Amino acid sequence: MVGIDEPPEPAGLRHLPRLTREALRIAWAAGRYDVMVTAALQVIGGFGIAALLLIGQSALDALLRAVQSGASLRSLLPWVLAMAAVAGIQAFAGAVQRERQQILGELVGRYVQDRVLDVTSSVDLATFDDPEFHNRVQRMQMGGHQALGMVFGLAGVLQ
Repeated sequence: MVGIDEPPEPAGLRHLPRLTREALRIAWAAGRYDVMVTAALQVIGGFGIAALLLIGQSALDALLRAVQSGASLRSLLPWVLAMAAVAGIQAFAGAVQRERQQILGELVGRYVQDRVLDVTSSVDLATFDDPEFHNRVQRMQMGGHQALGMVFGLAGVLQ
């Protein structure tokens, strides 16, 4: 019998796909809209990185051409403005994504708490005398604050 104070078995890399699927299933059940918004904002962030790399490469080429030909550096202004615009959009998308992840974390915590209440209210009172059942319920209640960590971890894995 595992006690409540005993550390859980460490999850290795071979458990990662199953844990990711389970975390995604829980997050999807808790808040579909927030999962979709977060995923879309991650895609926007990825495109932003690609755009910054391409714009940066073109800006560097323009800088080298301007230095070699002795031209004014004003020709770099469009590239600098484009990089600033893409970086601004990316920063805004990242801020919105973090806020949506915070909300999703709260929704996941609420969803898990609801499932615990569903289980505890459906069993007979004699089940509460079983120490293993009591320990499992207590672990679930104490682990409720880990929902936000699960959401940020899921986003990191998917990213």
